[in-house]
Amino acid sequence: MAKLEGTIYKAFENFIVFRGYAPIGILAKVSKRPETNQRMVNDRHKRDIIKFLKKKEYTYFPELVLAYRGADLISLINELHGKDNVEYNAETYVKGLKLLKEIVPVSGYRARHAQLQIDDDTLLRMDGNHRLEPFDDSDDWWSSFIEEESPSDYSDEQKKQWIHQQVTQYKQEIEETIVPFSIVISNHDIADKFEASIFNFFDYIMNEAGTRGLKMPRGNKDRIIKYAIYLPSIEEQKRFTKEVAYLDSLIEDAKMIMNNCSIQKKTILERYLQN
Repeated sequence: MAKLEGTIYKAFENFIVFRGYAPIGILAKVSKRPETNQRMVNDRHKRDIIKFLKKKEYTYFPELVLAYRGADLISLINELHGKDNVEYNAETYVKGLKLLKEIVPVSGYRARHAQLQIDDDTLLRMDGNHRLEPFDDSDDWWSSFIEEESPSDYSDEQKKQWIHQQVTQYKQEIEETIVPFSIVISNHDIADKFEASIFNFFDYIMNEAGTRGLKMPRGNKDRIIKYAIYLPSIEEQKRFTKEVAYLDSLIEDAKMIMNNCSIQKKTILERYLQN
């Protein structure tokens, strides 16, 4: 079980969206792959994700899209502006949901600060399953990332414990990475169709963009070679080349001046120190 925190408000008039940030390990723990919509992620893709997260430098990806279910969401939407400056337990509509105490504007739209208490394996992964699935794997899978060898004098049991400690430490560092998420909440009575429509929408968008593969998008060669690319005229190309050459000459002049300044500075300091 985990407690997620974020903001909540209506979307497209009929649905509730809960958005926030949380450690990726926690989001993996409270979610699962829907058998009907998501295909299995191949091992190479999972390893690429872990290497990407481990690197940490310039690491970012779009929010994970998850699905949850509630009841009478229209009434909950009305409640979002109906309670002012009070904590409001919204369990009647969505299990584990609580709106937090804050001042709500008299008019206009304002997302509410909220908390969502979620059991393990409850949320369905609509988009981003390939980023979460590695955290479902066992120590045996994760042990391949451990480059250090266990002490040679360890018994089999000691080696097993040593590997478990190394994997736990390696995995925990990655699990603590904070990532953005979005939980789309739909009514129980339409949830199956609605959740399927979310997945199909992502698939439609990717196809329209000329890509192949939802999990690891790849360019569509047939569409790429048909792209029209503007090519300047020969006269314009010559003018660009001339301007770039002029700018290069200015850069070289500036470098020379800077080098001379360093030499002059060194000469002055040496003369000053000698005197």
